[in-house]
Amino acid sequence: MECIYYPQLSGEDHKIEIFDQEFRHIKALRLKSGDSISLSSGTGLLATALINEINKKSCILEIMDVCEDYLPEQELGMALGILDNRDRFEFAVEKAVELGVSRIIPLICDFSQKRKVNTDRLRKKTIAAMKQCKRAYLPTVEEPMALEELIDVYSGDWDFILADINGGCINEIDNNSIILIGPEGGFSPNEFKLLHDIKNLKQLWLSNKRLRAETAAIAAVTMLSIEMGI
Repeated sequence: MECIYYPQLSGEDHKIEIFDQEFRHIKALRLKSGDSISLSSGTGLLATALINEINKKSCILEIMDVCEDYLPEQELGMALGILDNRDRFEFAVEKAVELGVSRIIPLICDFSQKRKVNTDRLRKKTIAAMKQCKRAYLPTVEEPMALEELIDVYSGDWDFILADINGGCINEIDNNSIILIGPEGGFSPNEFKLLHDIKNLKQLWLSNKRLRAETAAIAAVTMLSIEMGI
């Protein structure tokens, strides 16, 4: 069953009308009256609906049931150094969303060849990934920030997990955590110093091979999402 994004969804809805982007999505899927479809609010609600009517500009959905999903006890965020190749960066973000991250943070690093991302485009990518895997929650996409700012903003409420060849296995995660992945070339010596000054830093071993940044991101999120049960 296909899924669309409907942020206005509430538990009281019985019939709703879909316009614009999500209506075009329904048309592209060649769905017709009588077909079933899922809806995600992005804020914790999932619904099943029947398509009652399709016209040129909108369609009417009859809500059959609405259920509330719950965030896991611990959230997982991903801070990934901005990559020179936009497609590779967006690929890593899409897969991280499918695997359960709740927060995406583009990192401006010393070795970053590119220091800006189109966050509006990135949010659209997260919406598409959320619909693909029928998640009830839409992850937050932060504006790009430097590592020092990230540490300042998230220290205290979140733990940090550095993907590093000198790391080990992590068998227990008790707090909200952010996985840290550097850009092409990795983190600089100055950034490593900042990281190792963090009291709640954990280091995660991924492989004895040198991985591309997007591969490391997907591998780390996969390992941690399994451990955290998200």
